[in-house]
Amino acid sequence: MAARILVVDDDAAALRLVCDLLRKEGFEVHGAASAAEAEALFAAEPSDLAVVDKSMPGVSGLELIRRLRRSAPELPAILMSCYPEPLLAGGIKLQGYLARPFARLSVVTAAVRQALGAAKPKQGVPPSCGGRGLSGEATSC
Repeated sequence: MAARILVVDDDAAALRLVCDLLRKEGFEVHGAASAAEAEALFAAEPSDLAVVDKSMPGVSGLELIRRLRRSAPELPAILMSCYPEPLLAGGIKLQGYLARPFARLSVVTAAVRQALGAAKPKQGVPPSCGGRGLSGEATSC
């Protein structure tokens, strides 16, 4: 069964781009143009991942993630923003951050796969070997 992804963005073109891209990758995707629409979709069918625009009218992306996690505390979330600098997430744990415009569309799918725990390991290398941990330290087997 394909992972269910909720994509939320008030920019119609960006929403369509991300939704179409993830559908082509085989994910089940639900798009919402507002926080209210996203909350209604999530209540009807919880998602495995939320990909949310940071700046939306009314309710910010960070506040939307807080709200969604009230009913699903372990919900992984990726935040999108037009600001490439690191951001303070106000104590919210994020599984990814995507700066727009995207340098390559492959960064979107890679971030989604990583957030879902489905990142494909390099051929011949076990997933826990030869990489870097979150703090940049080398990992070993």
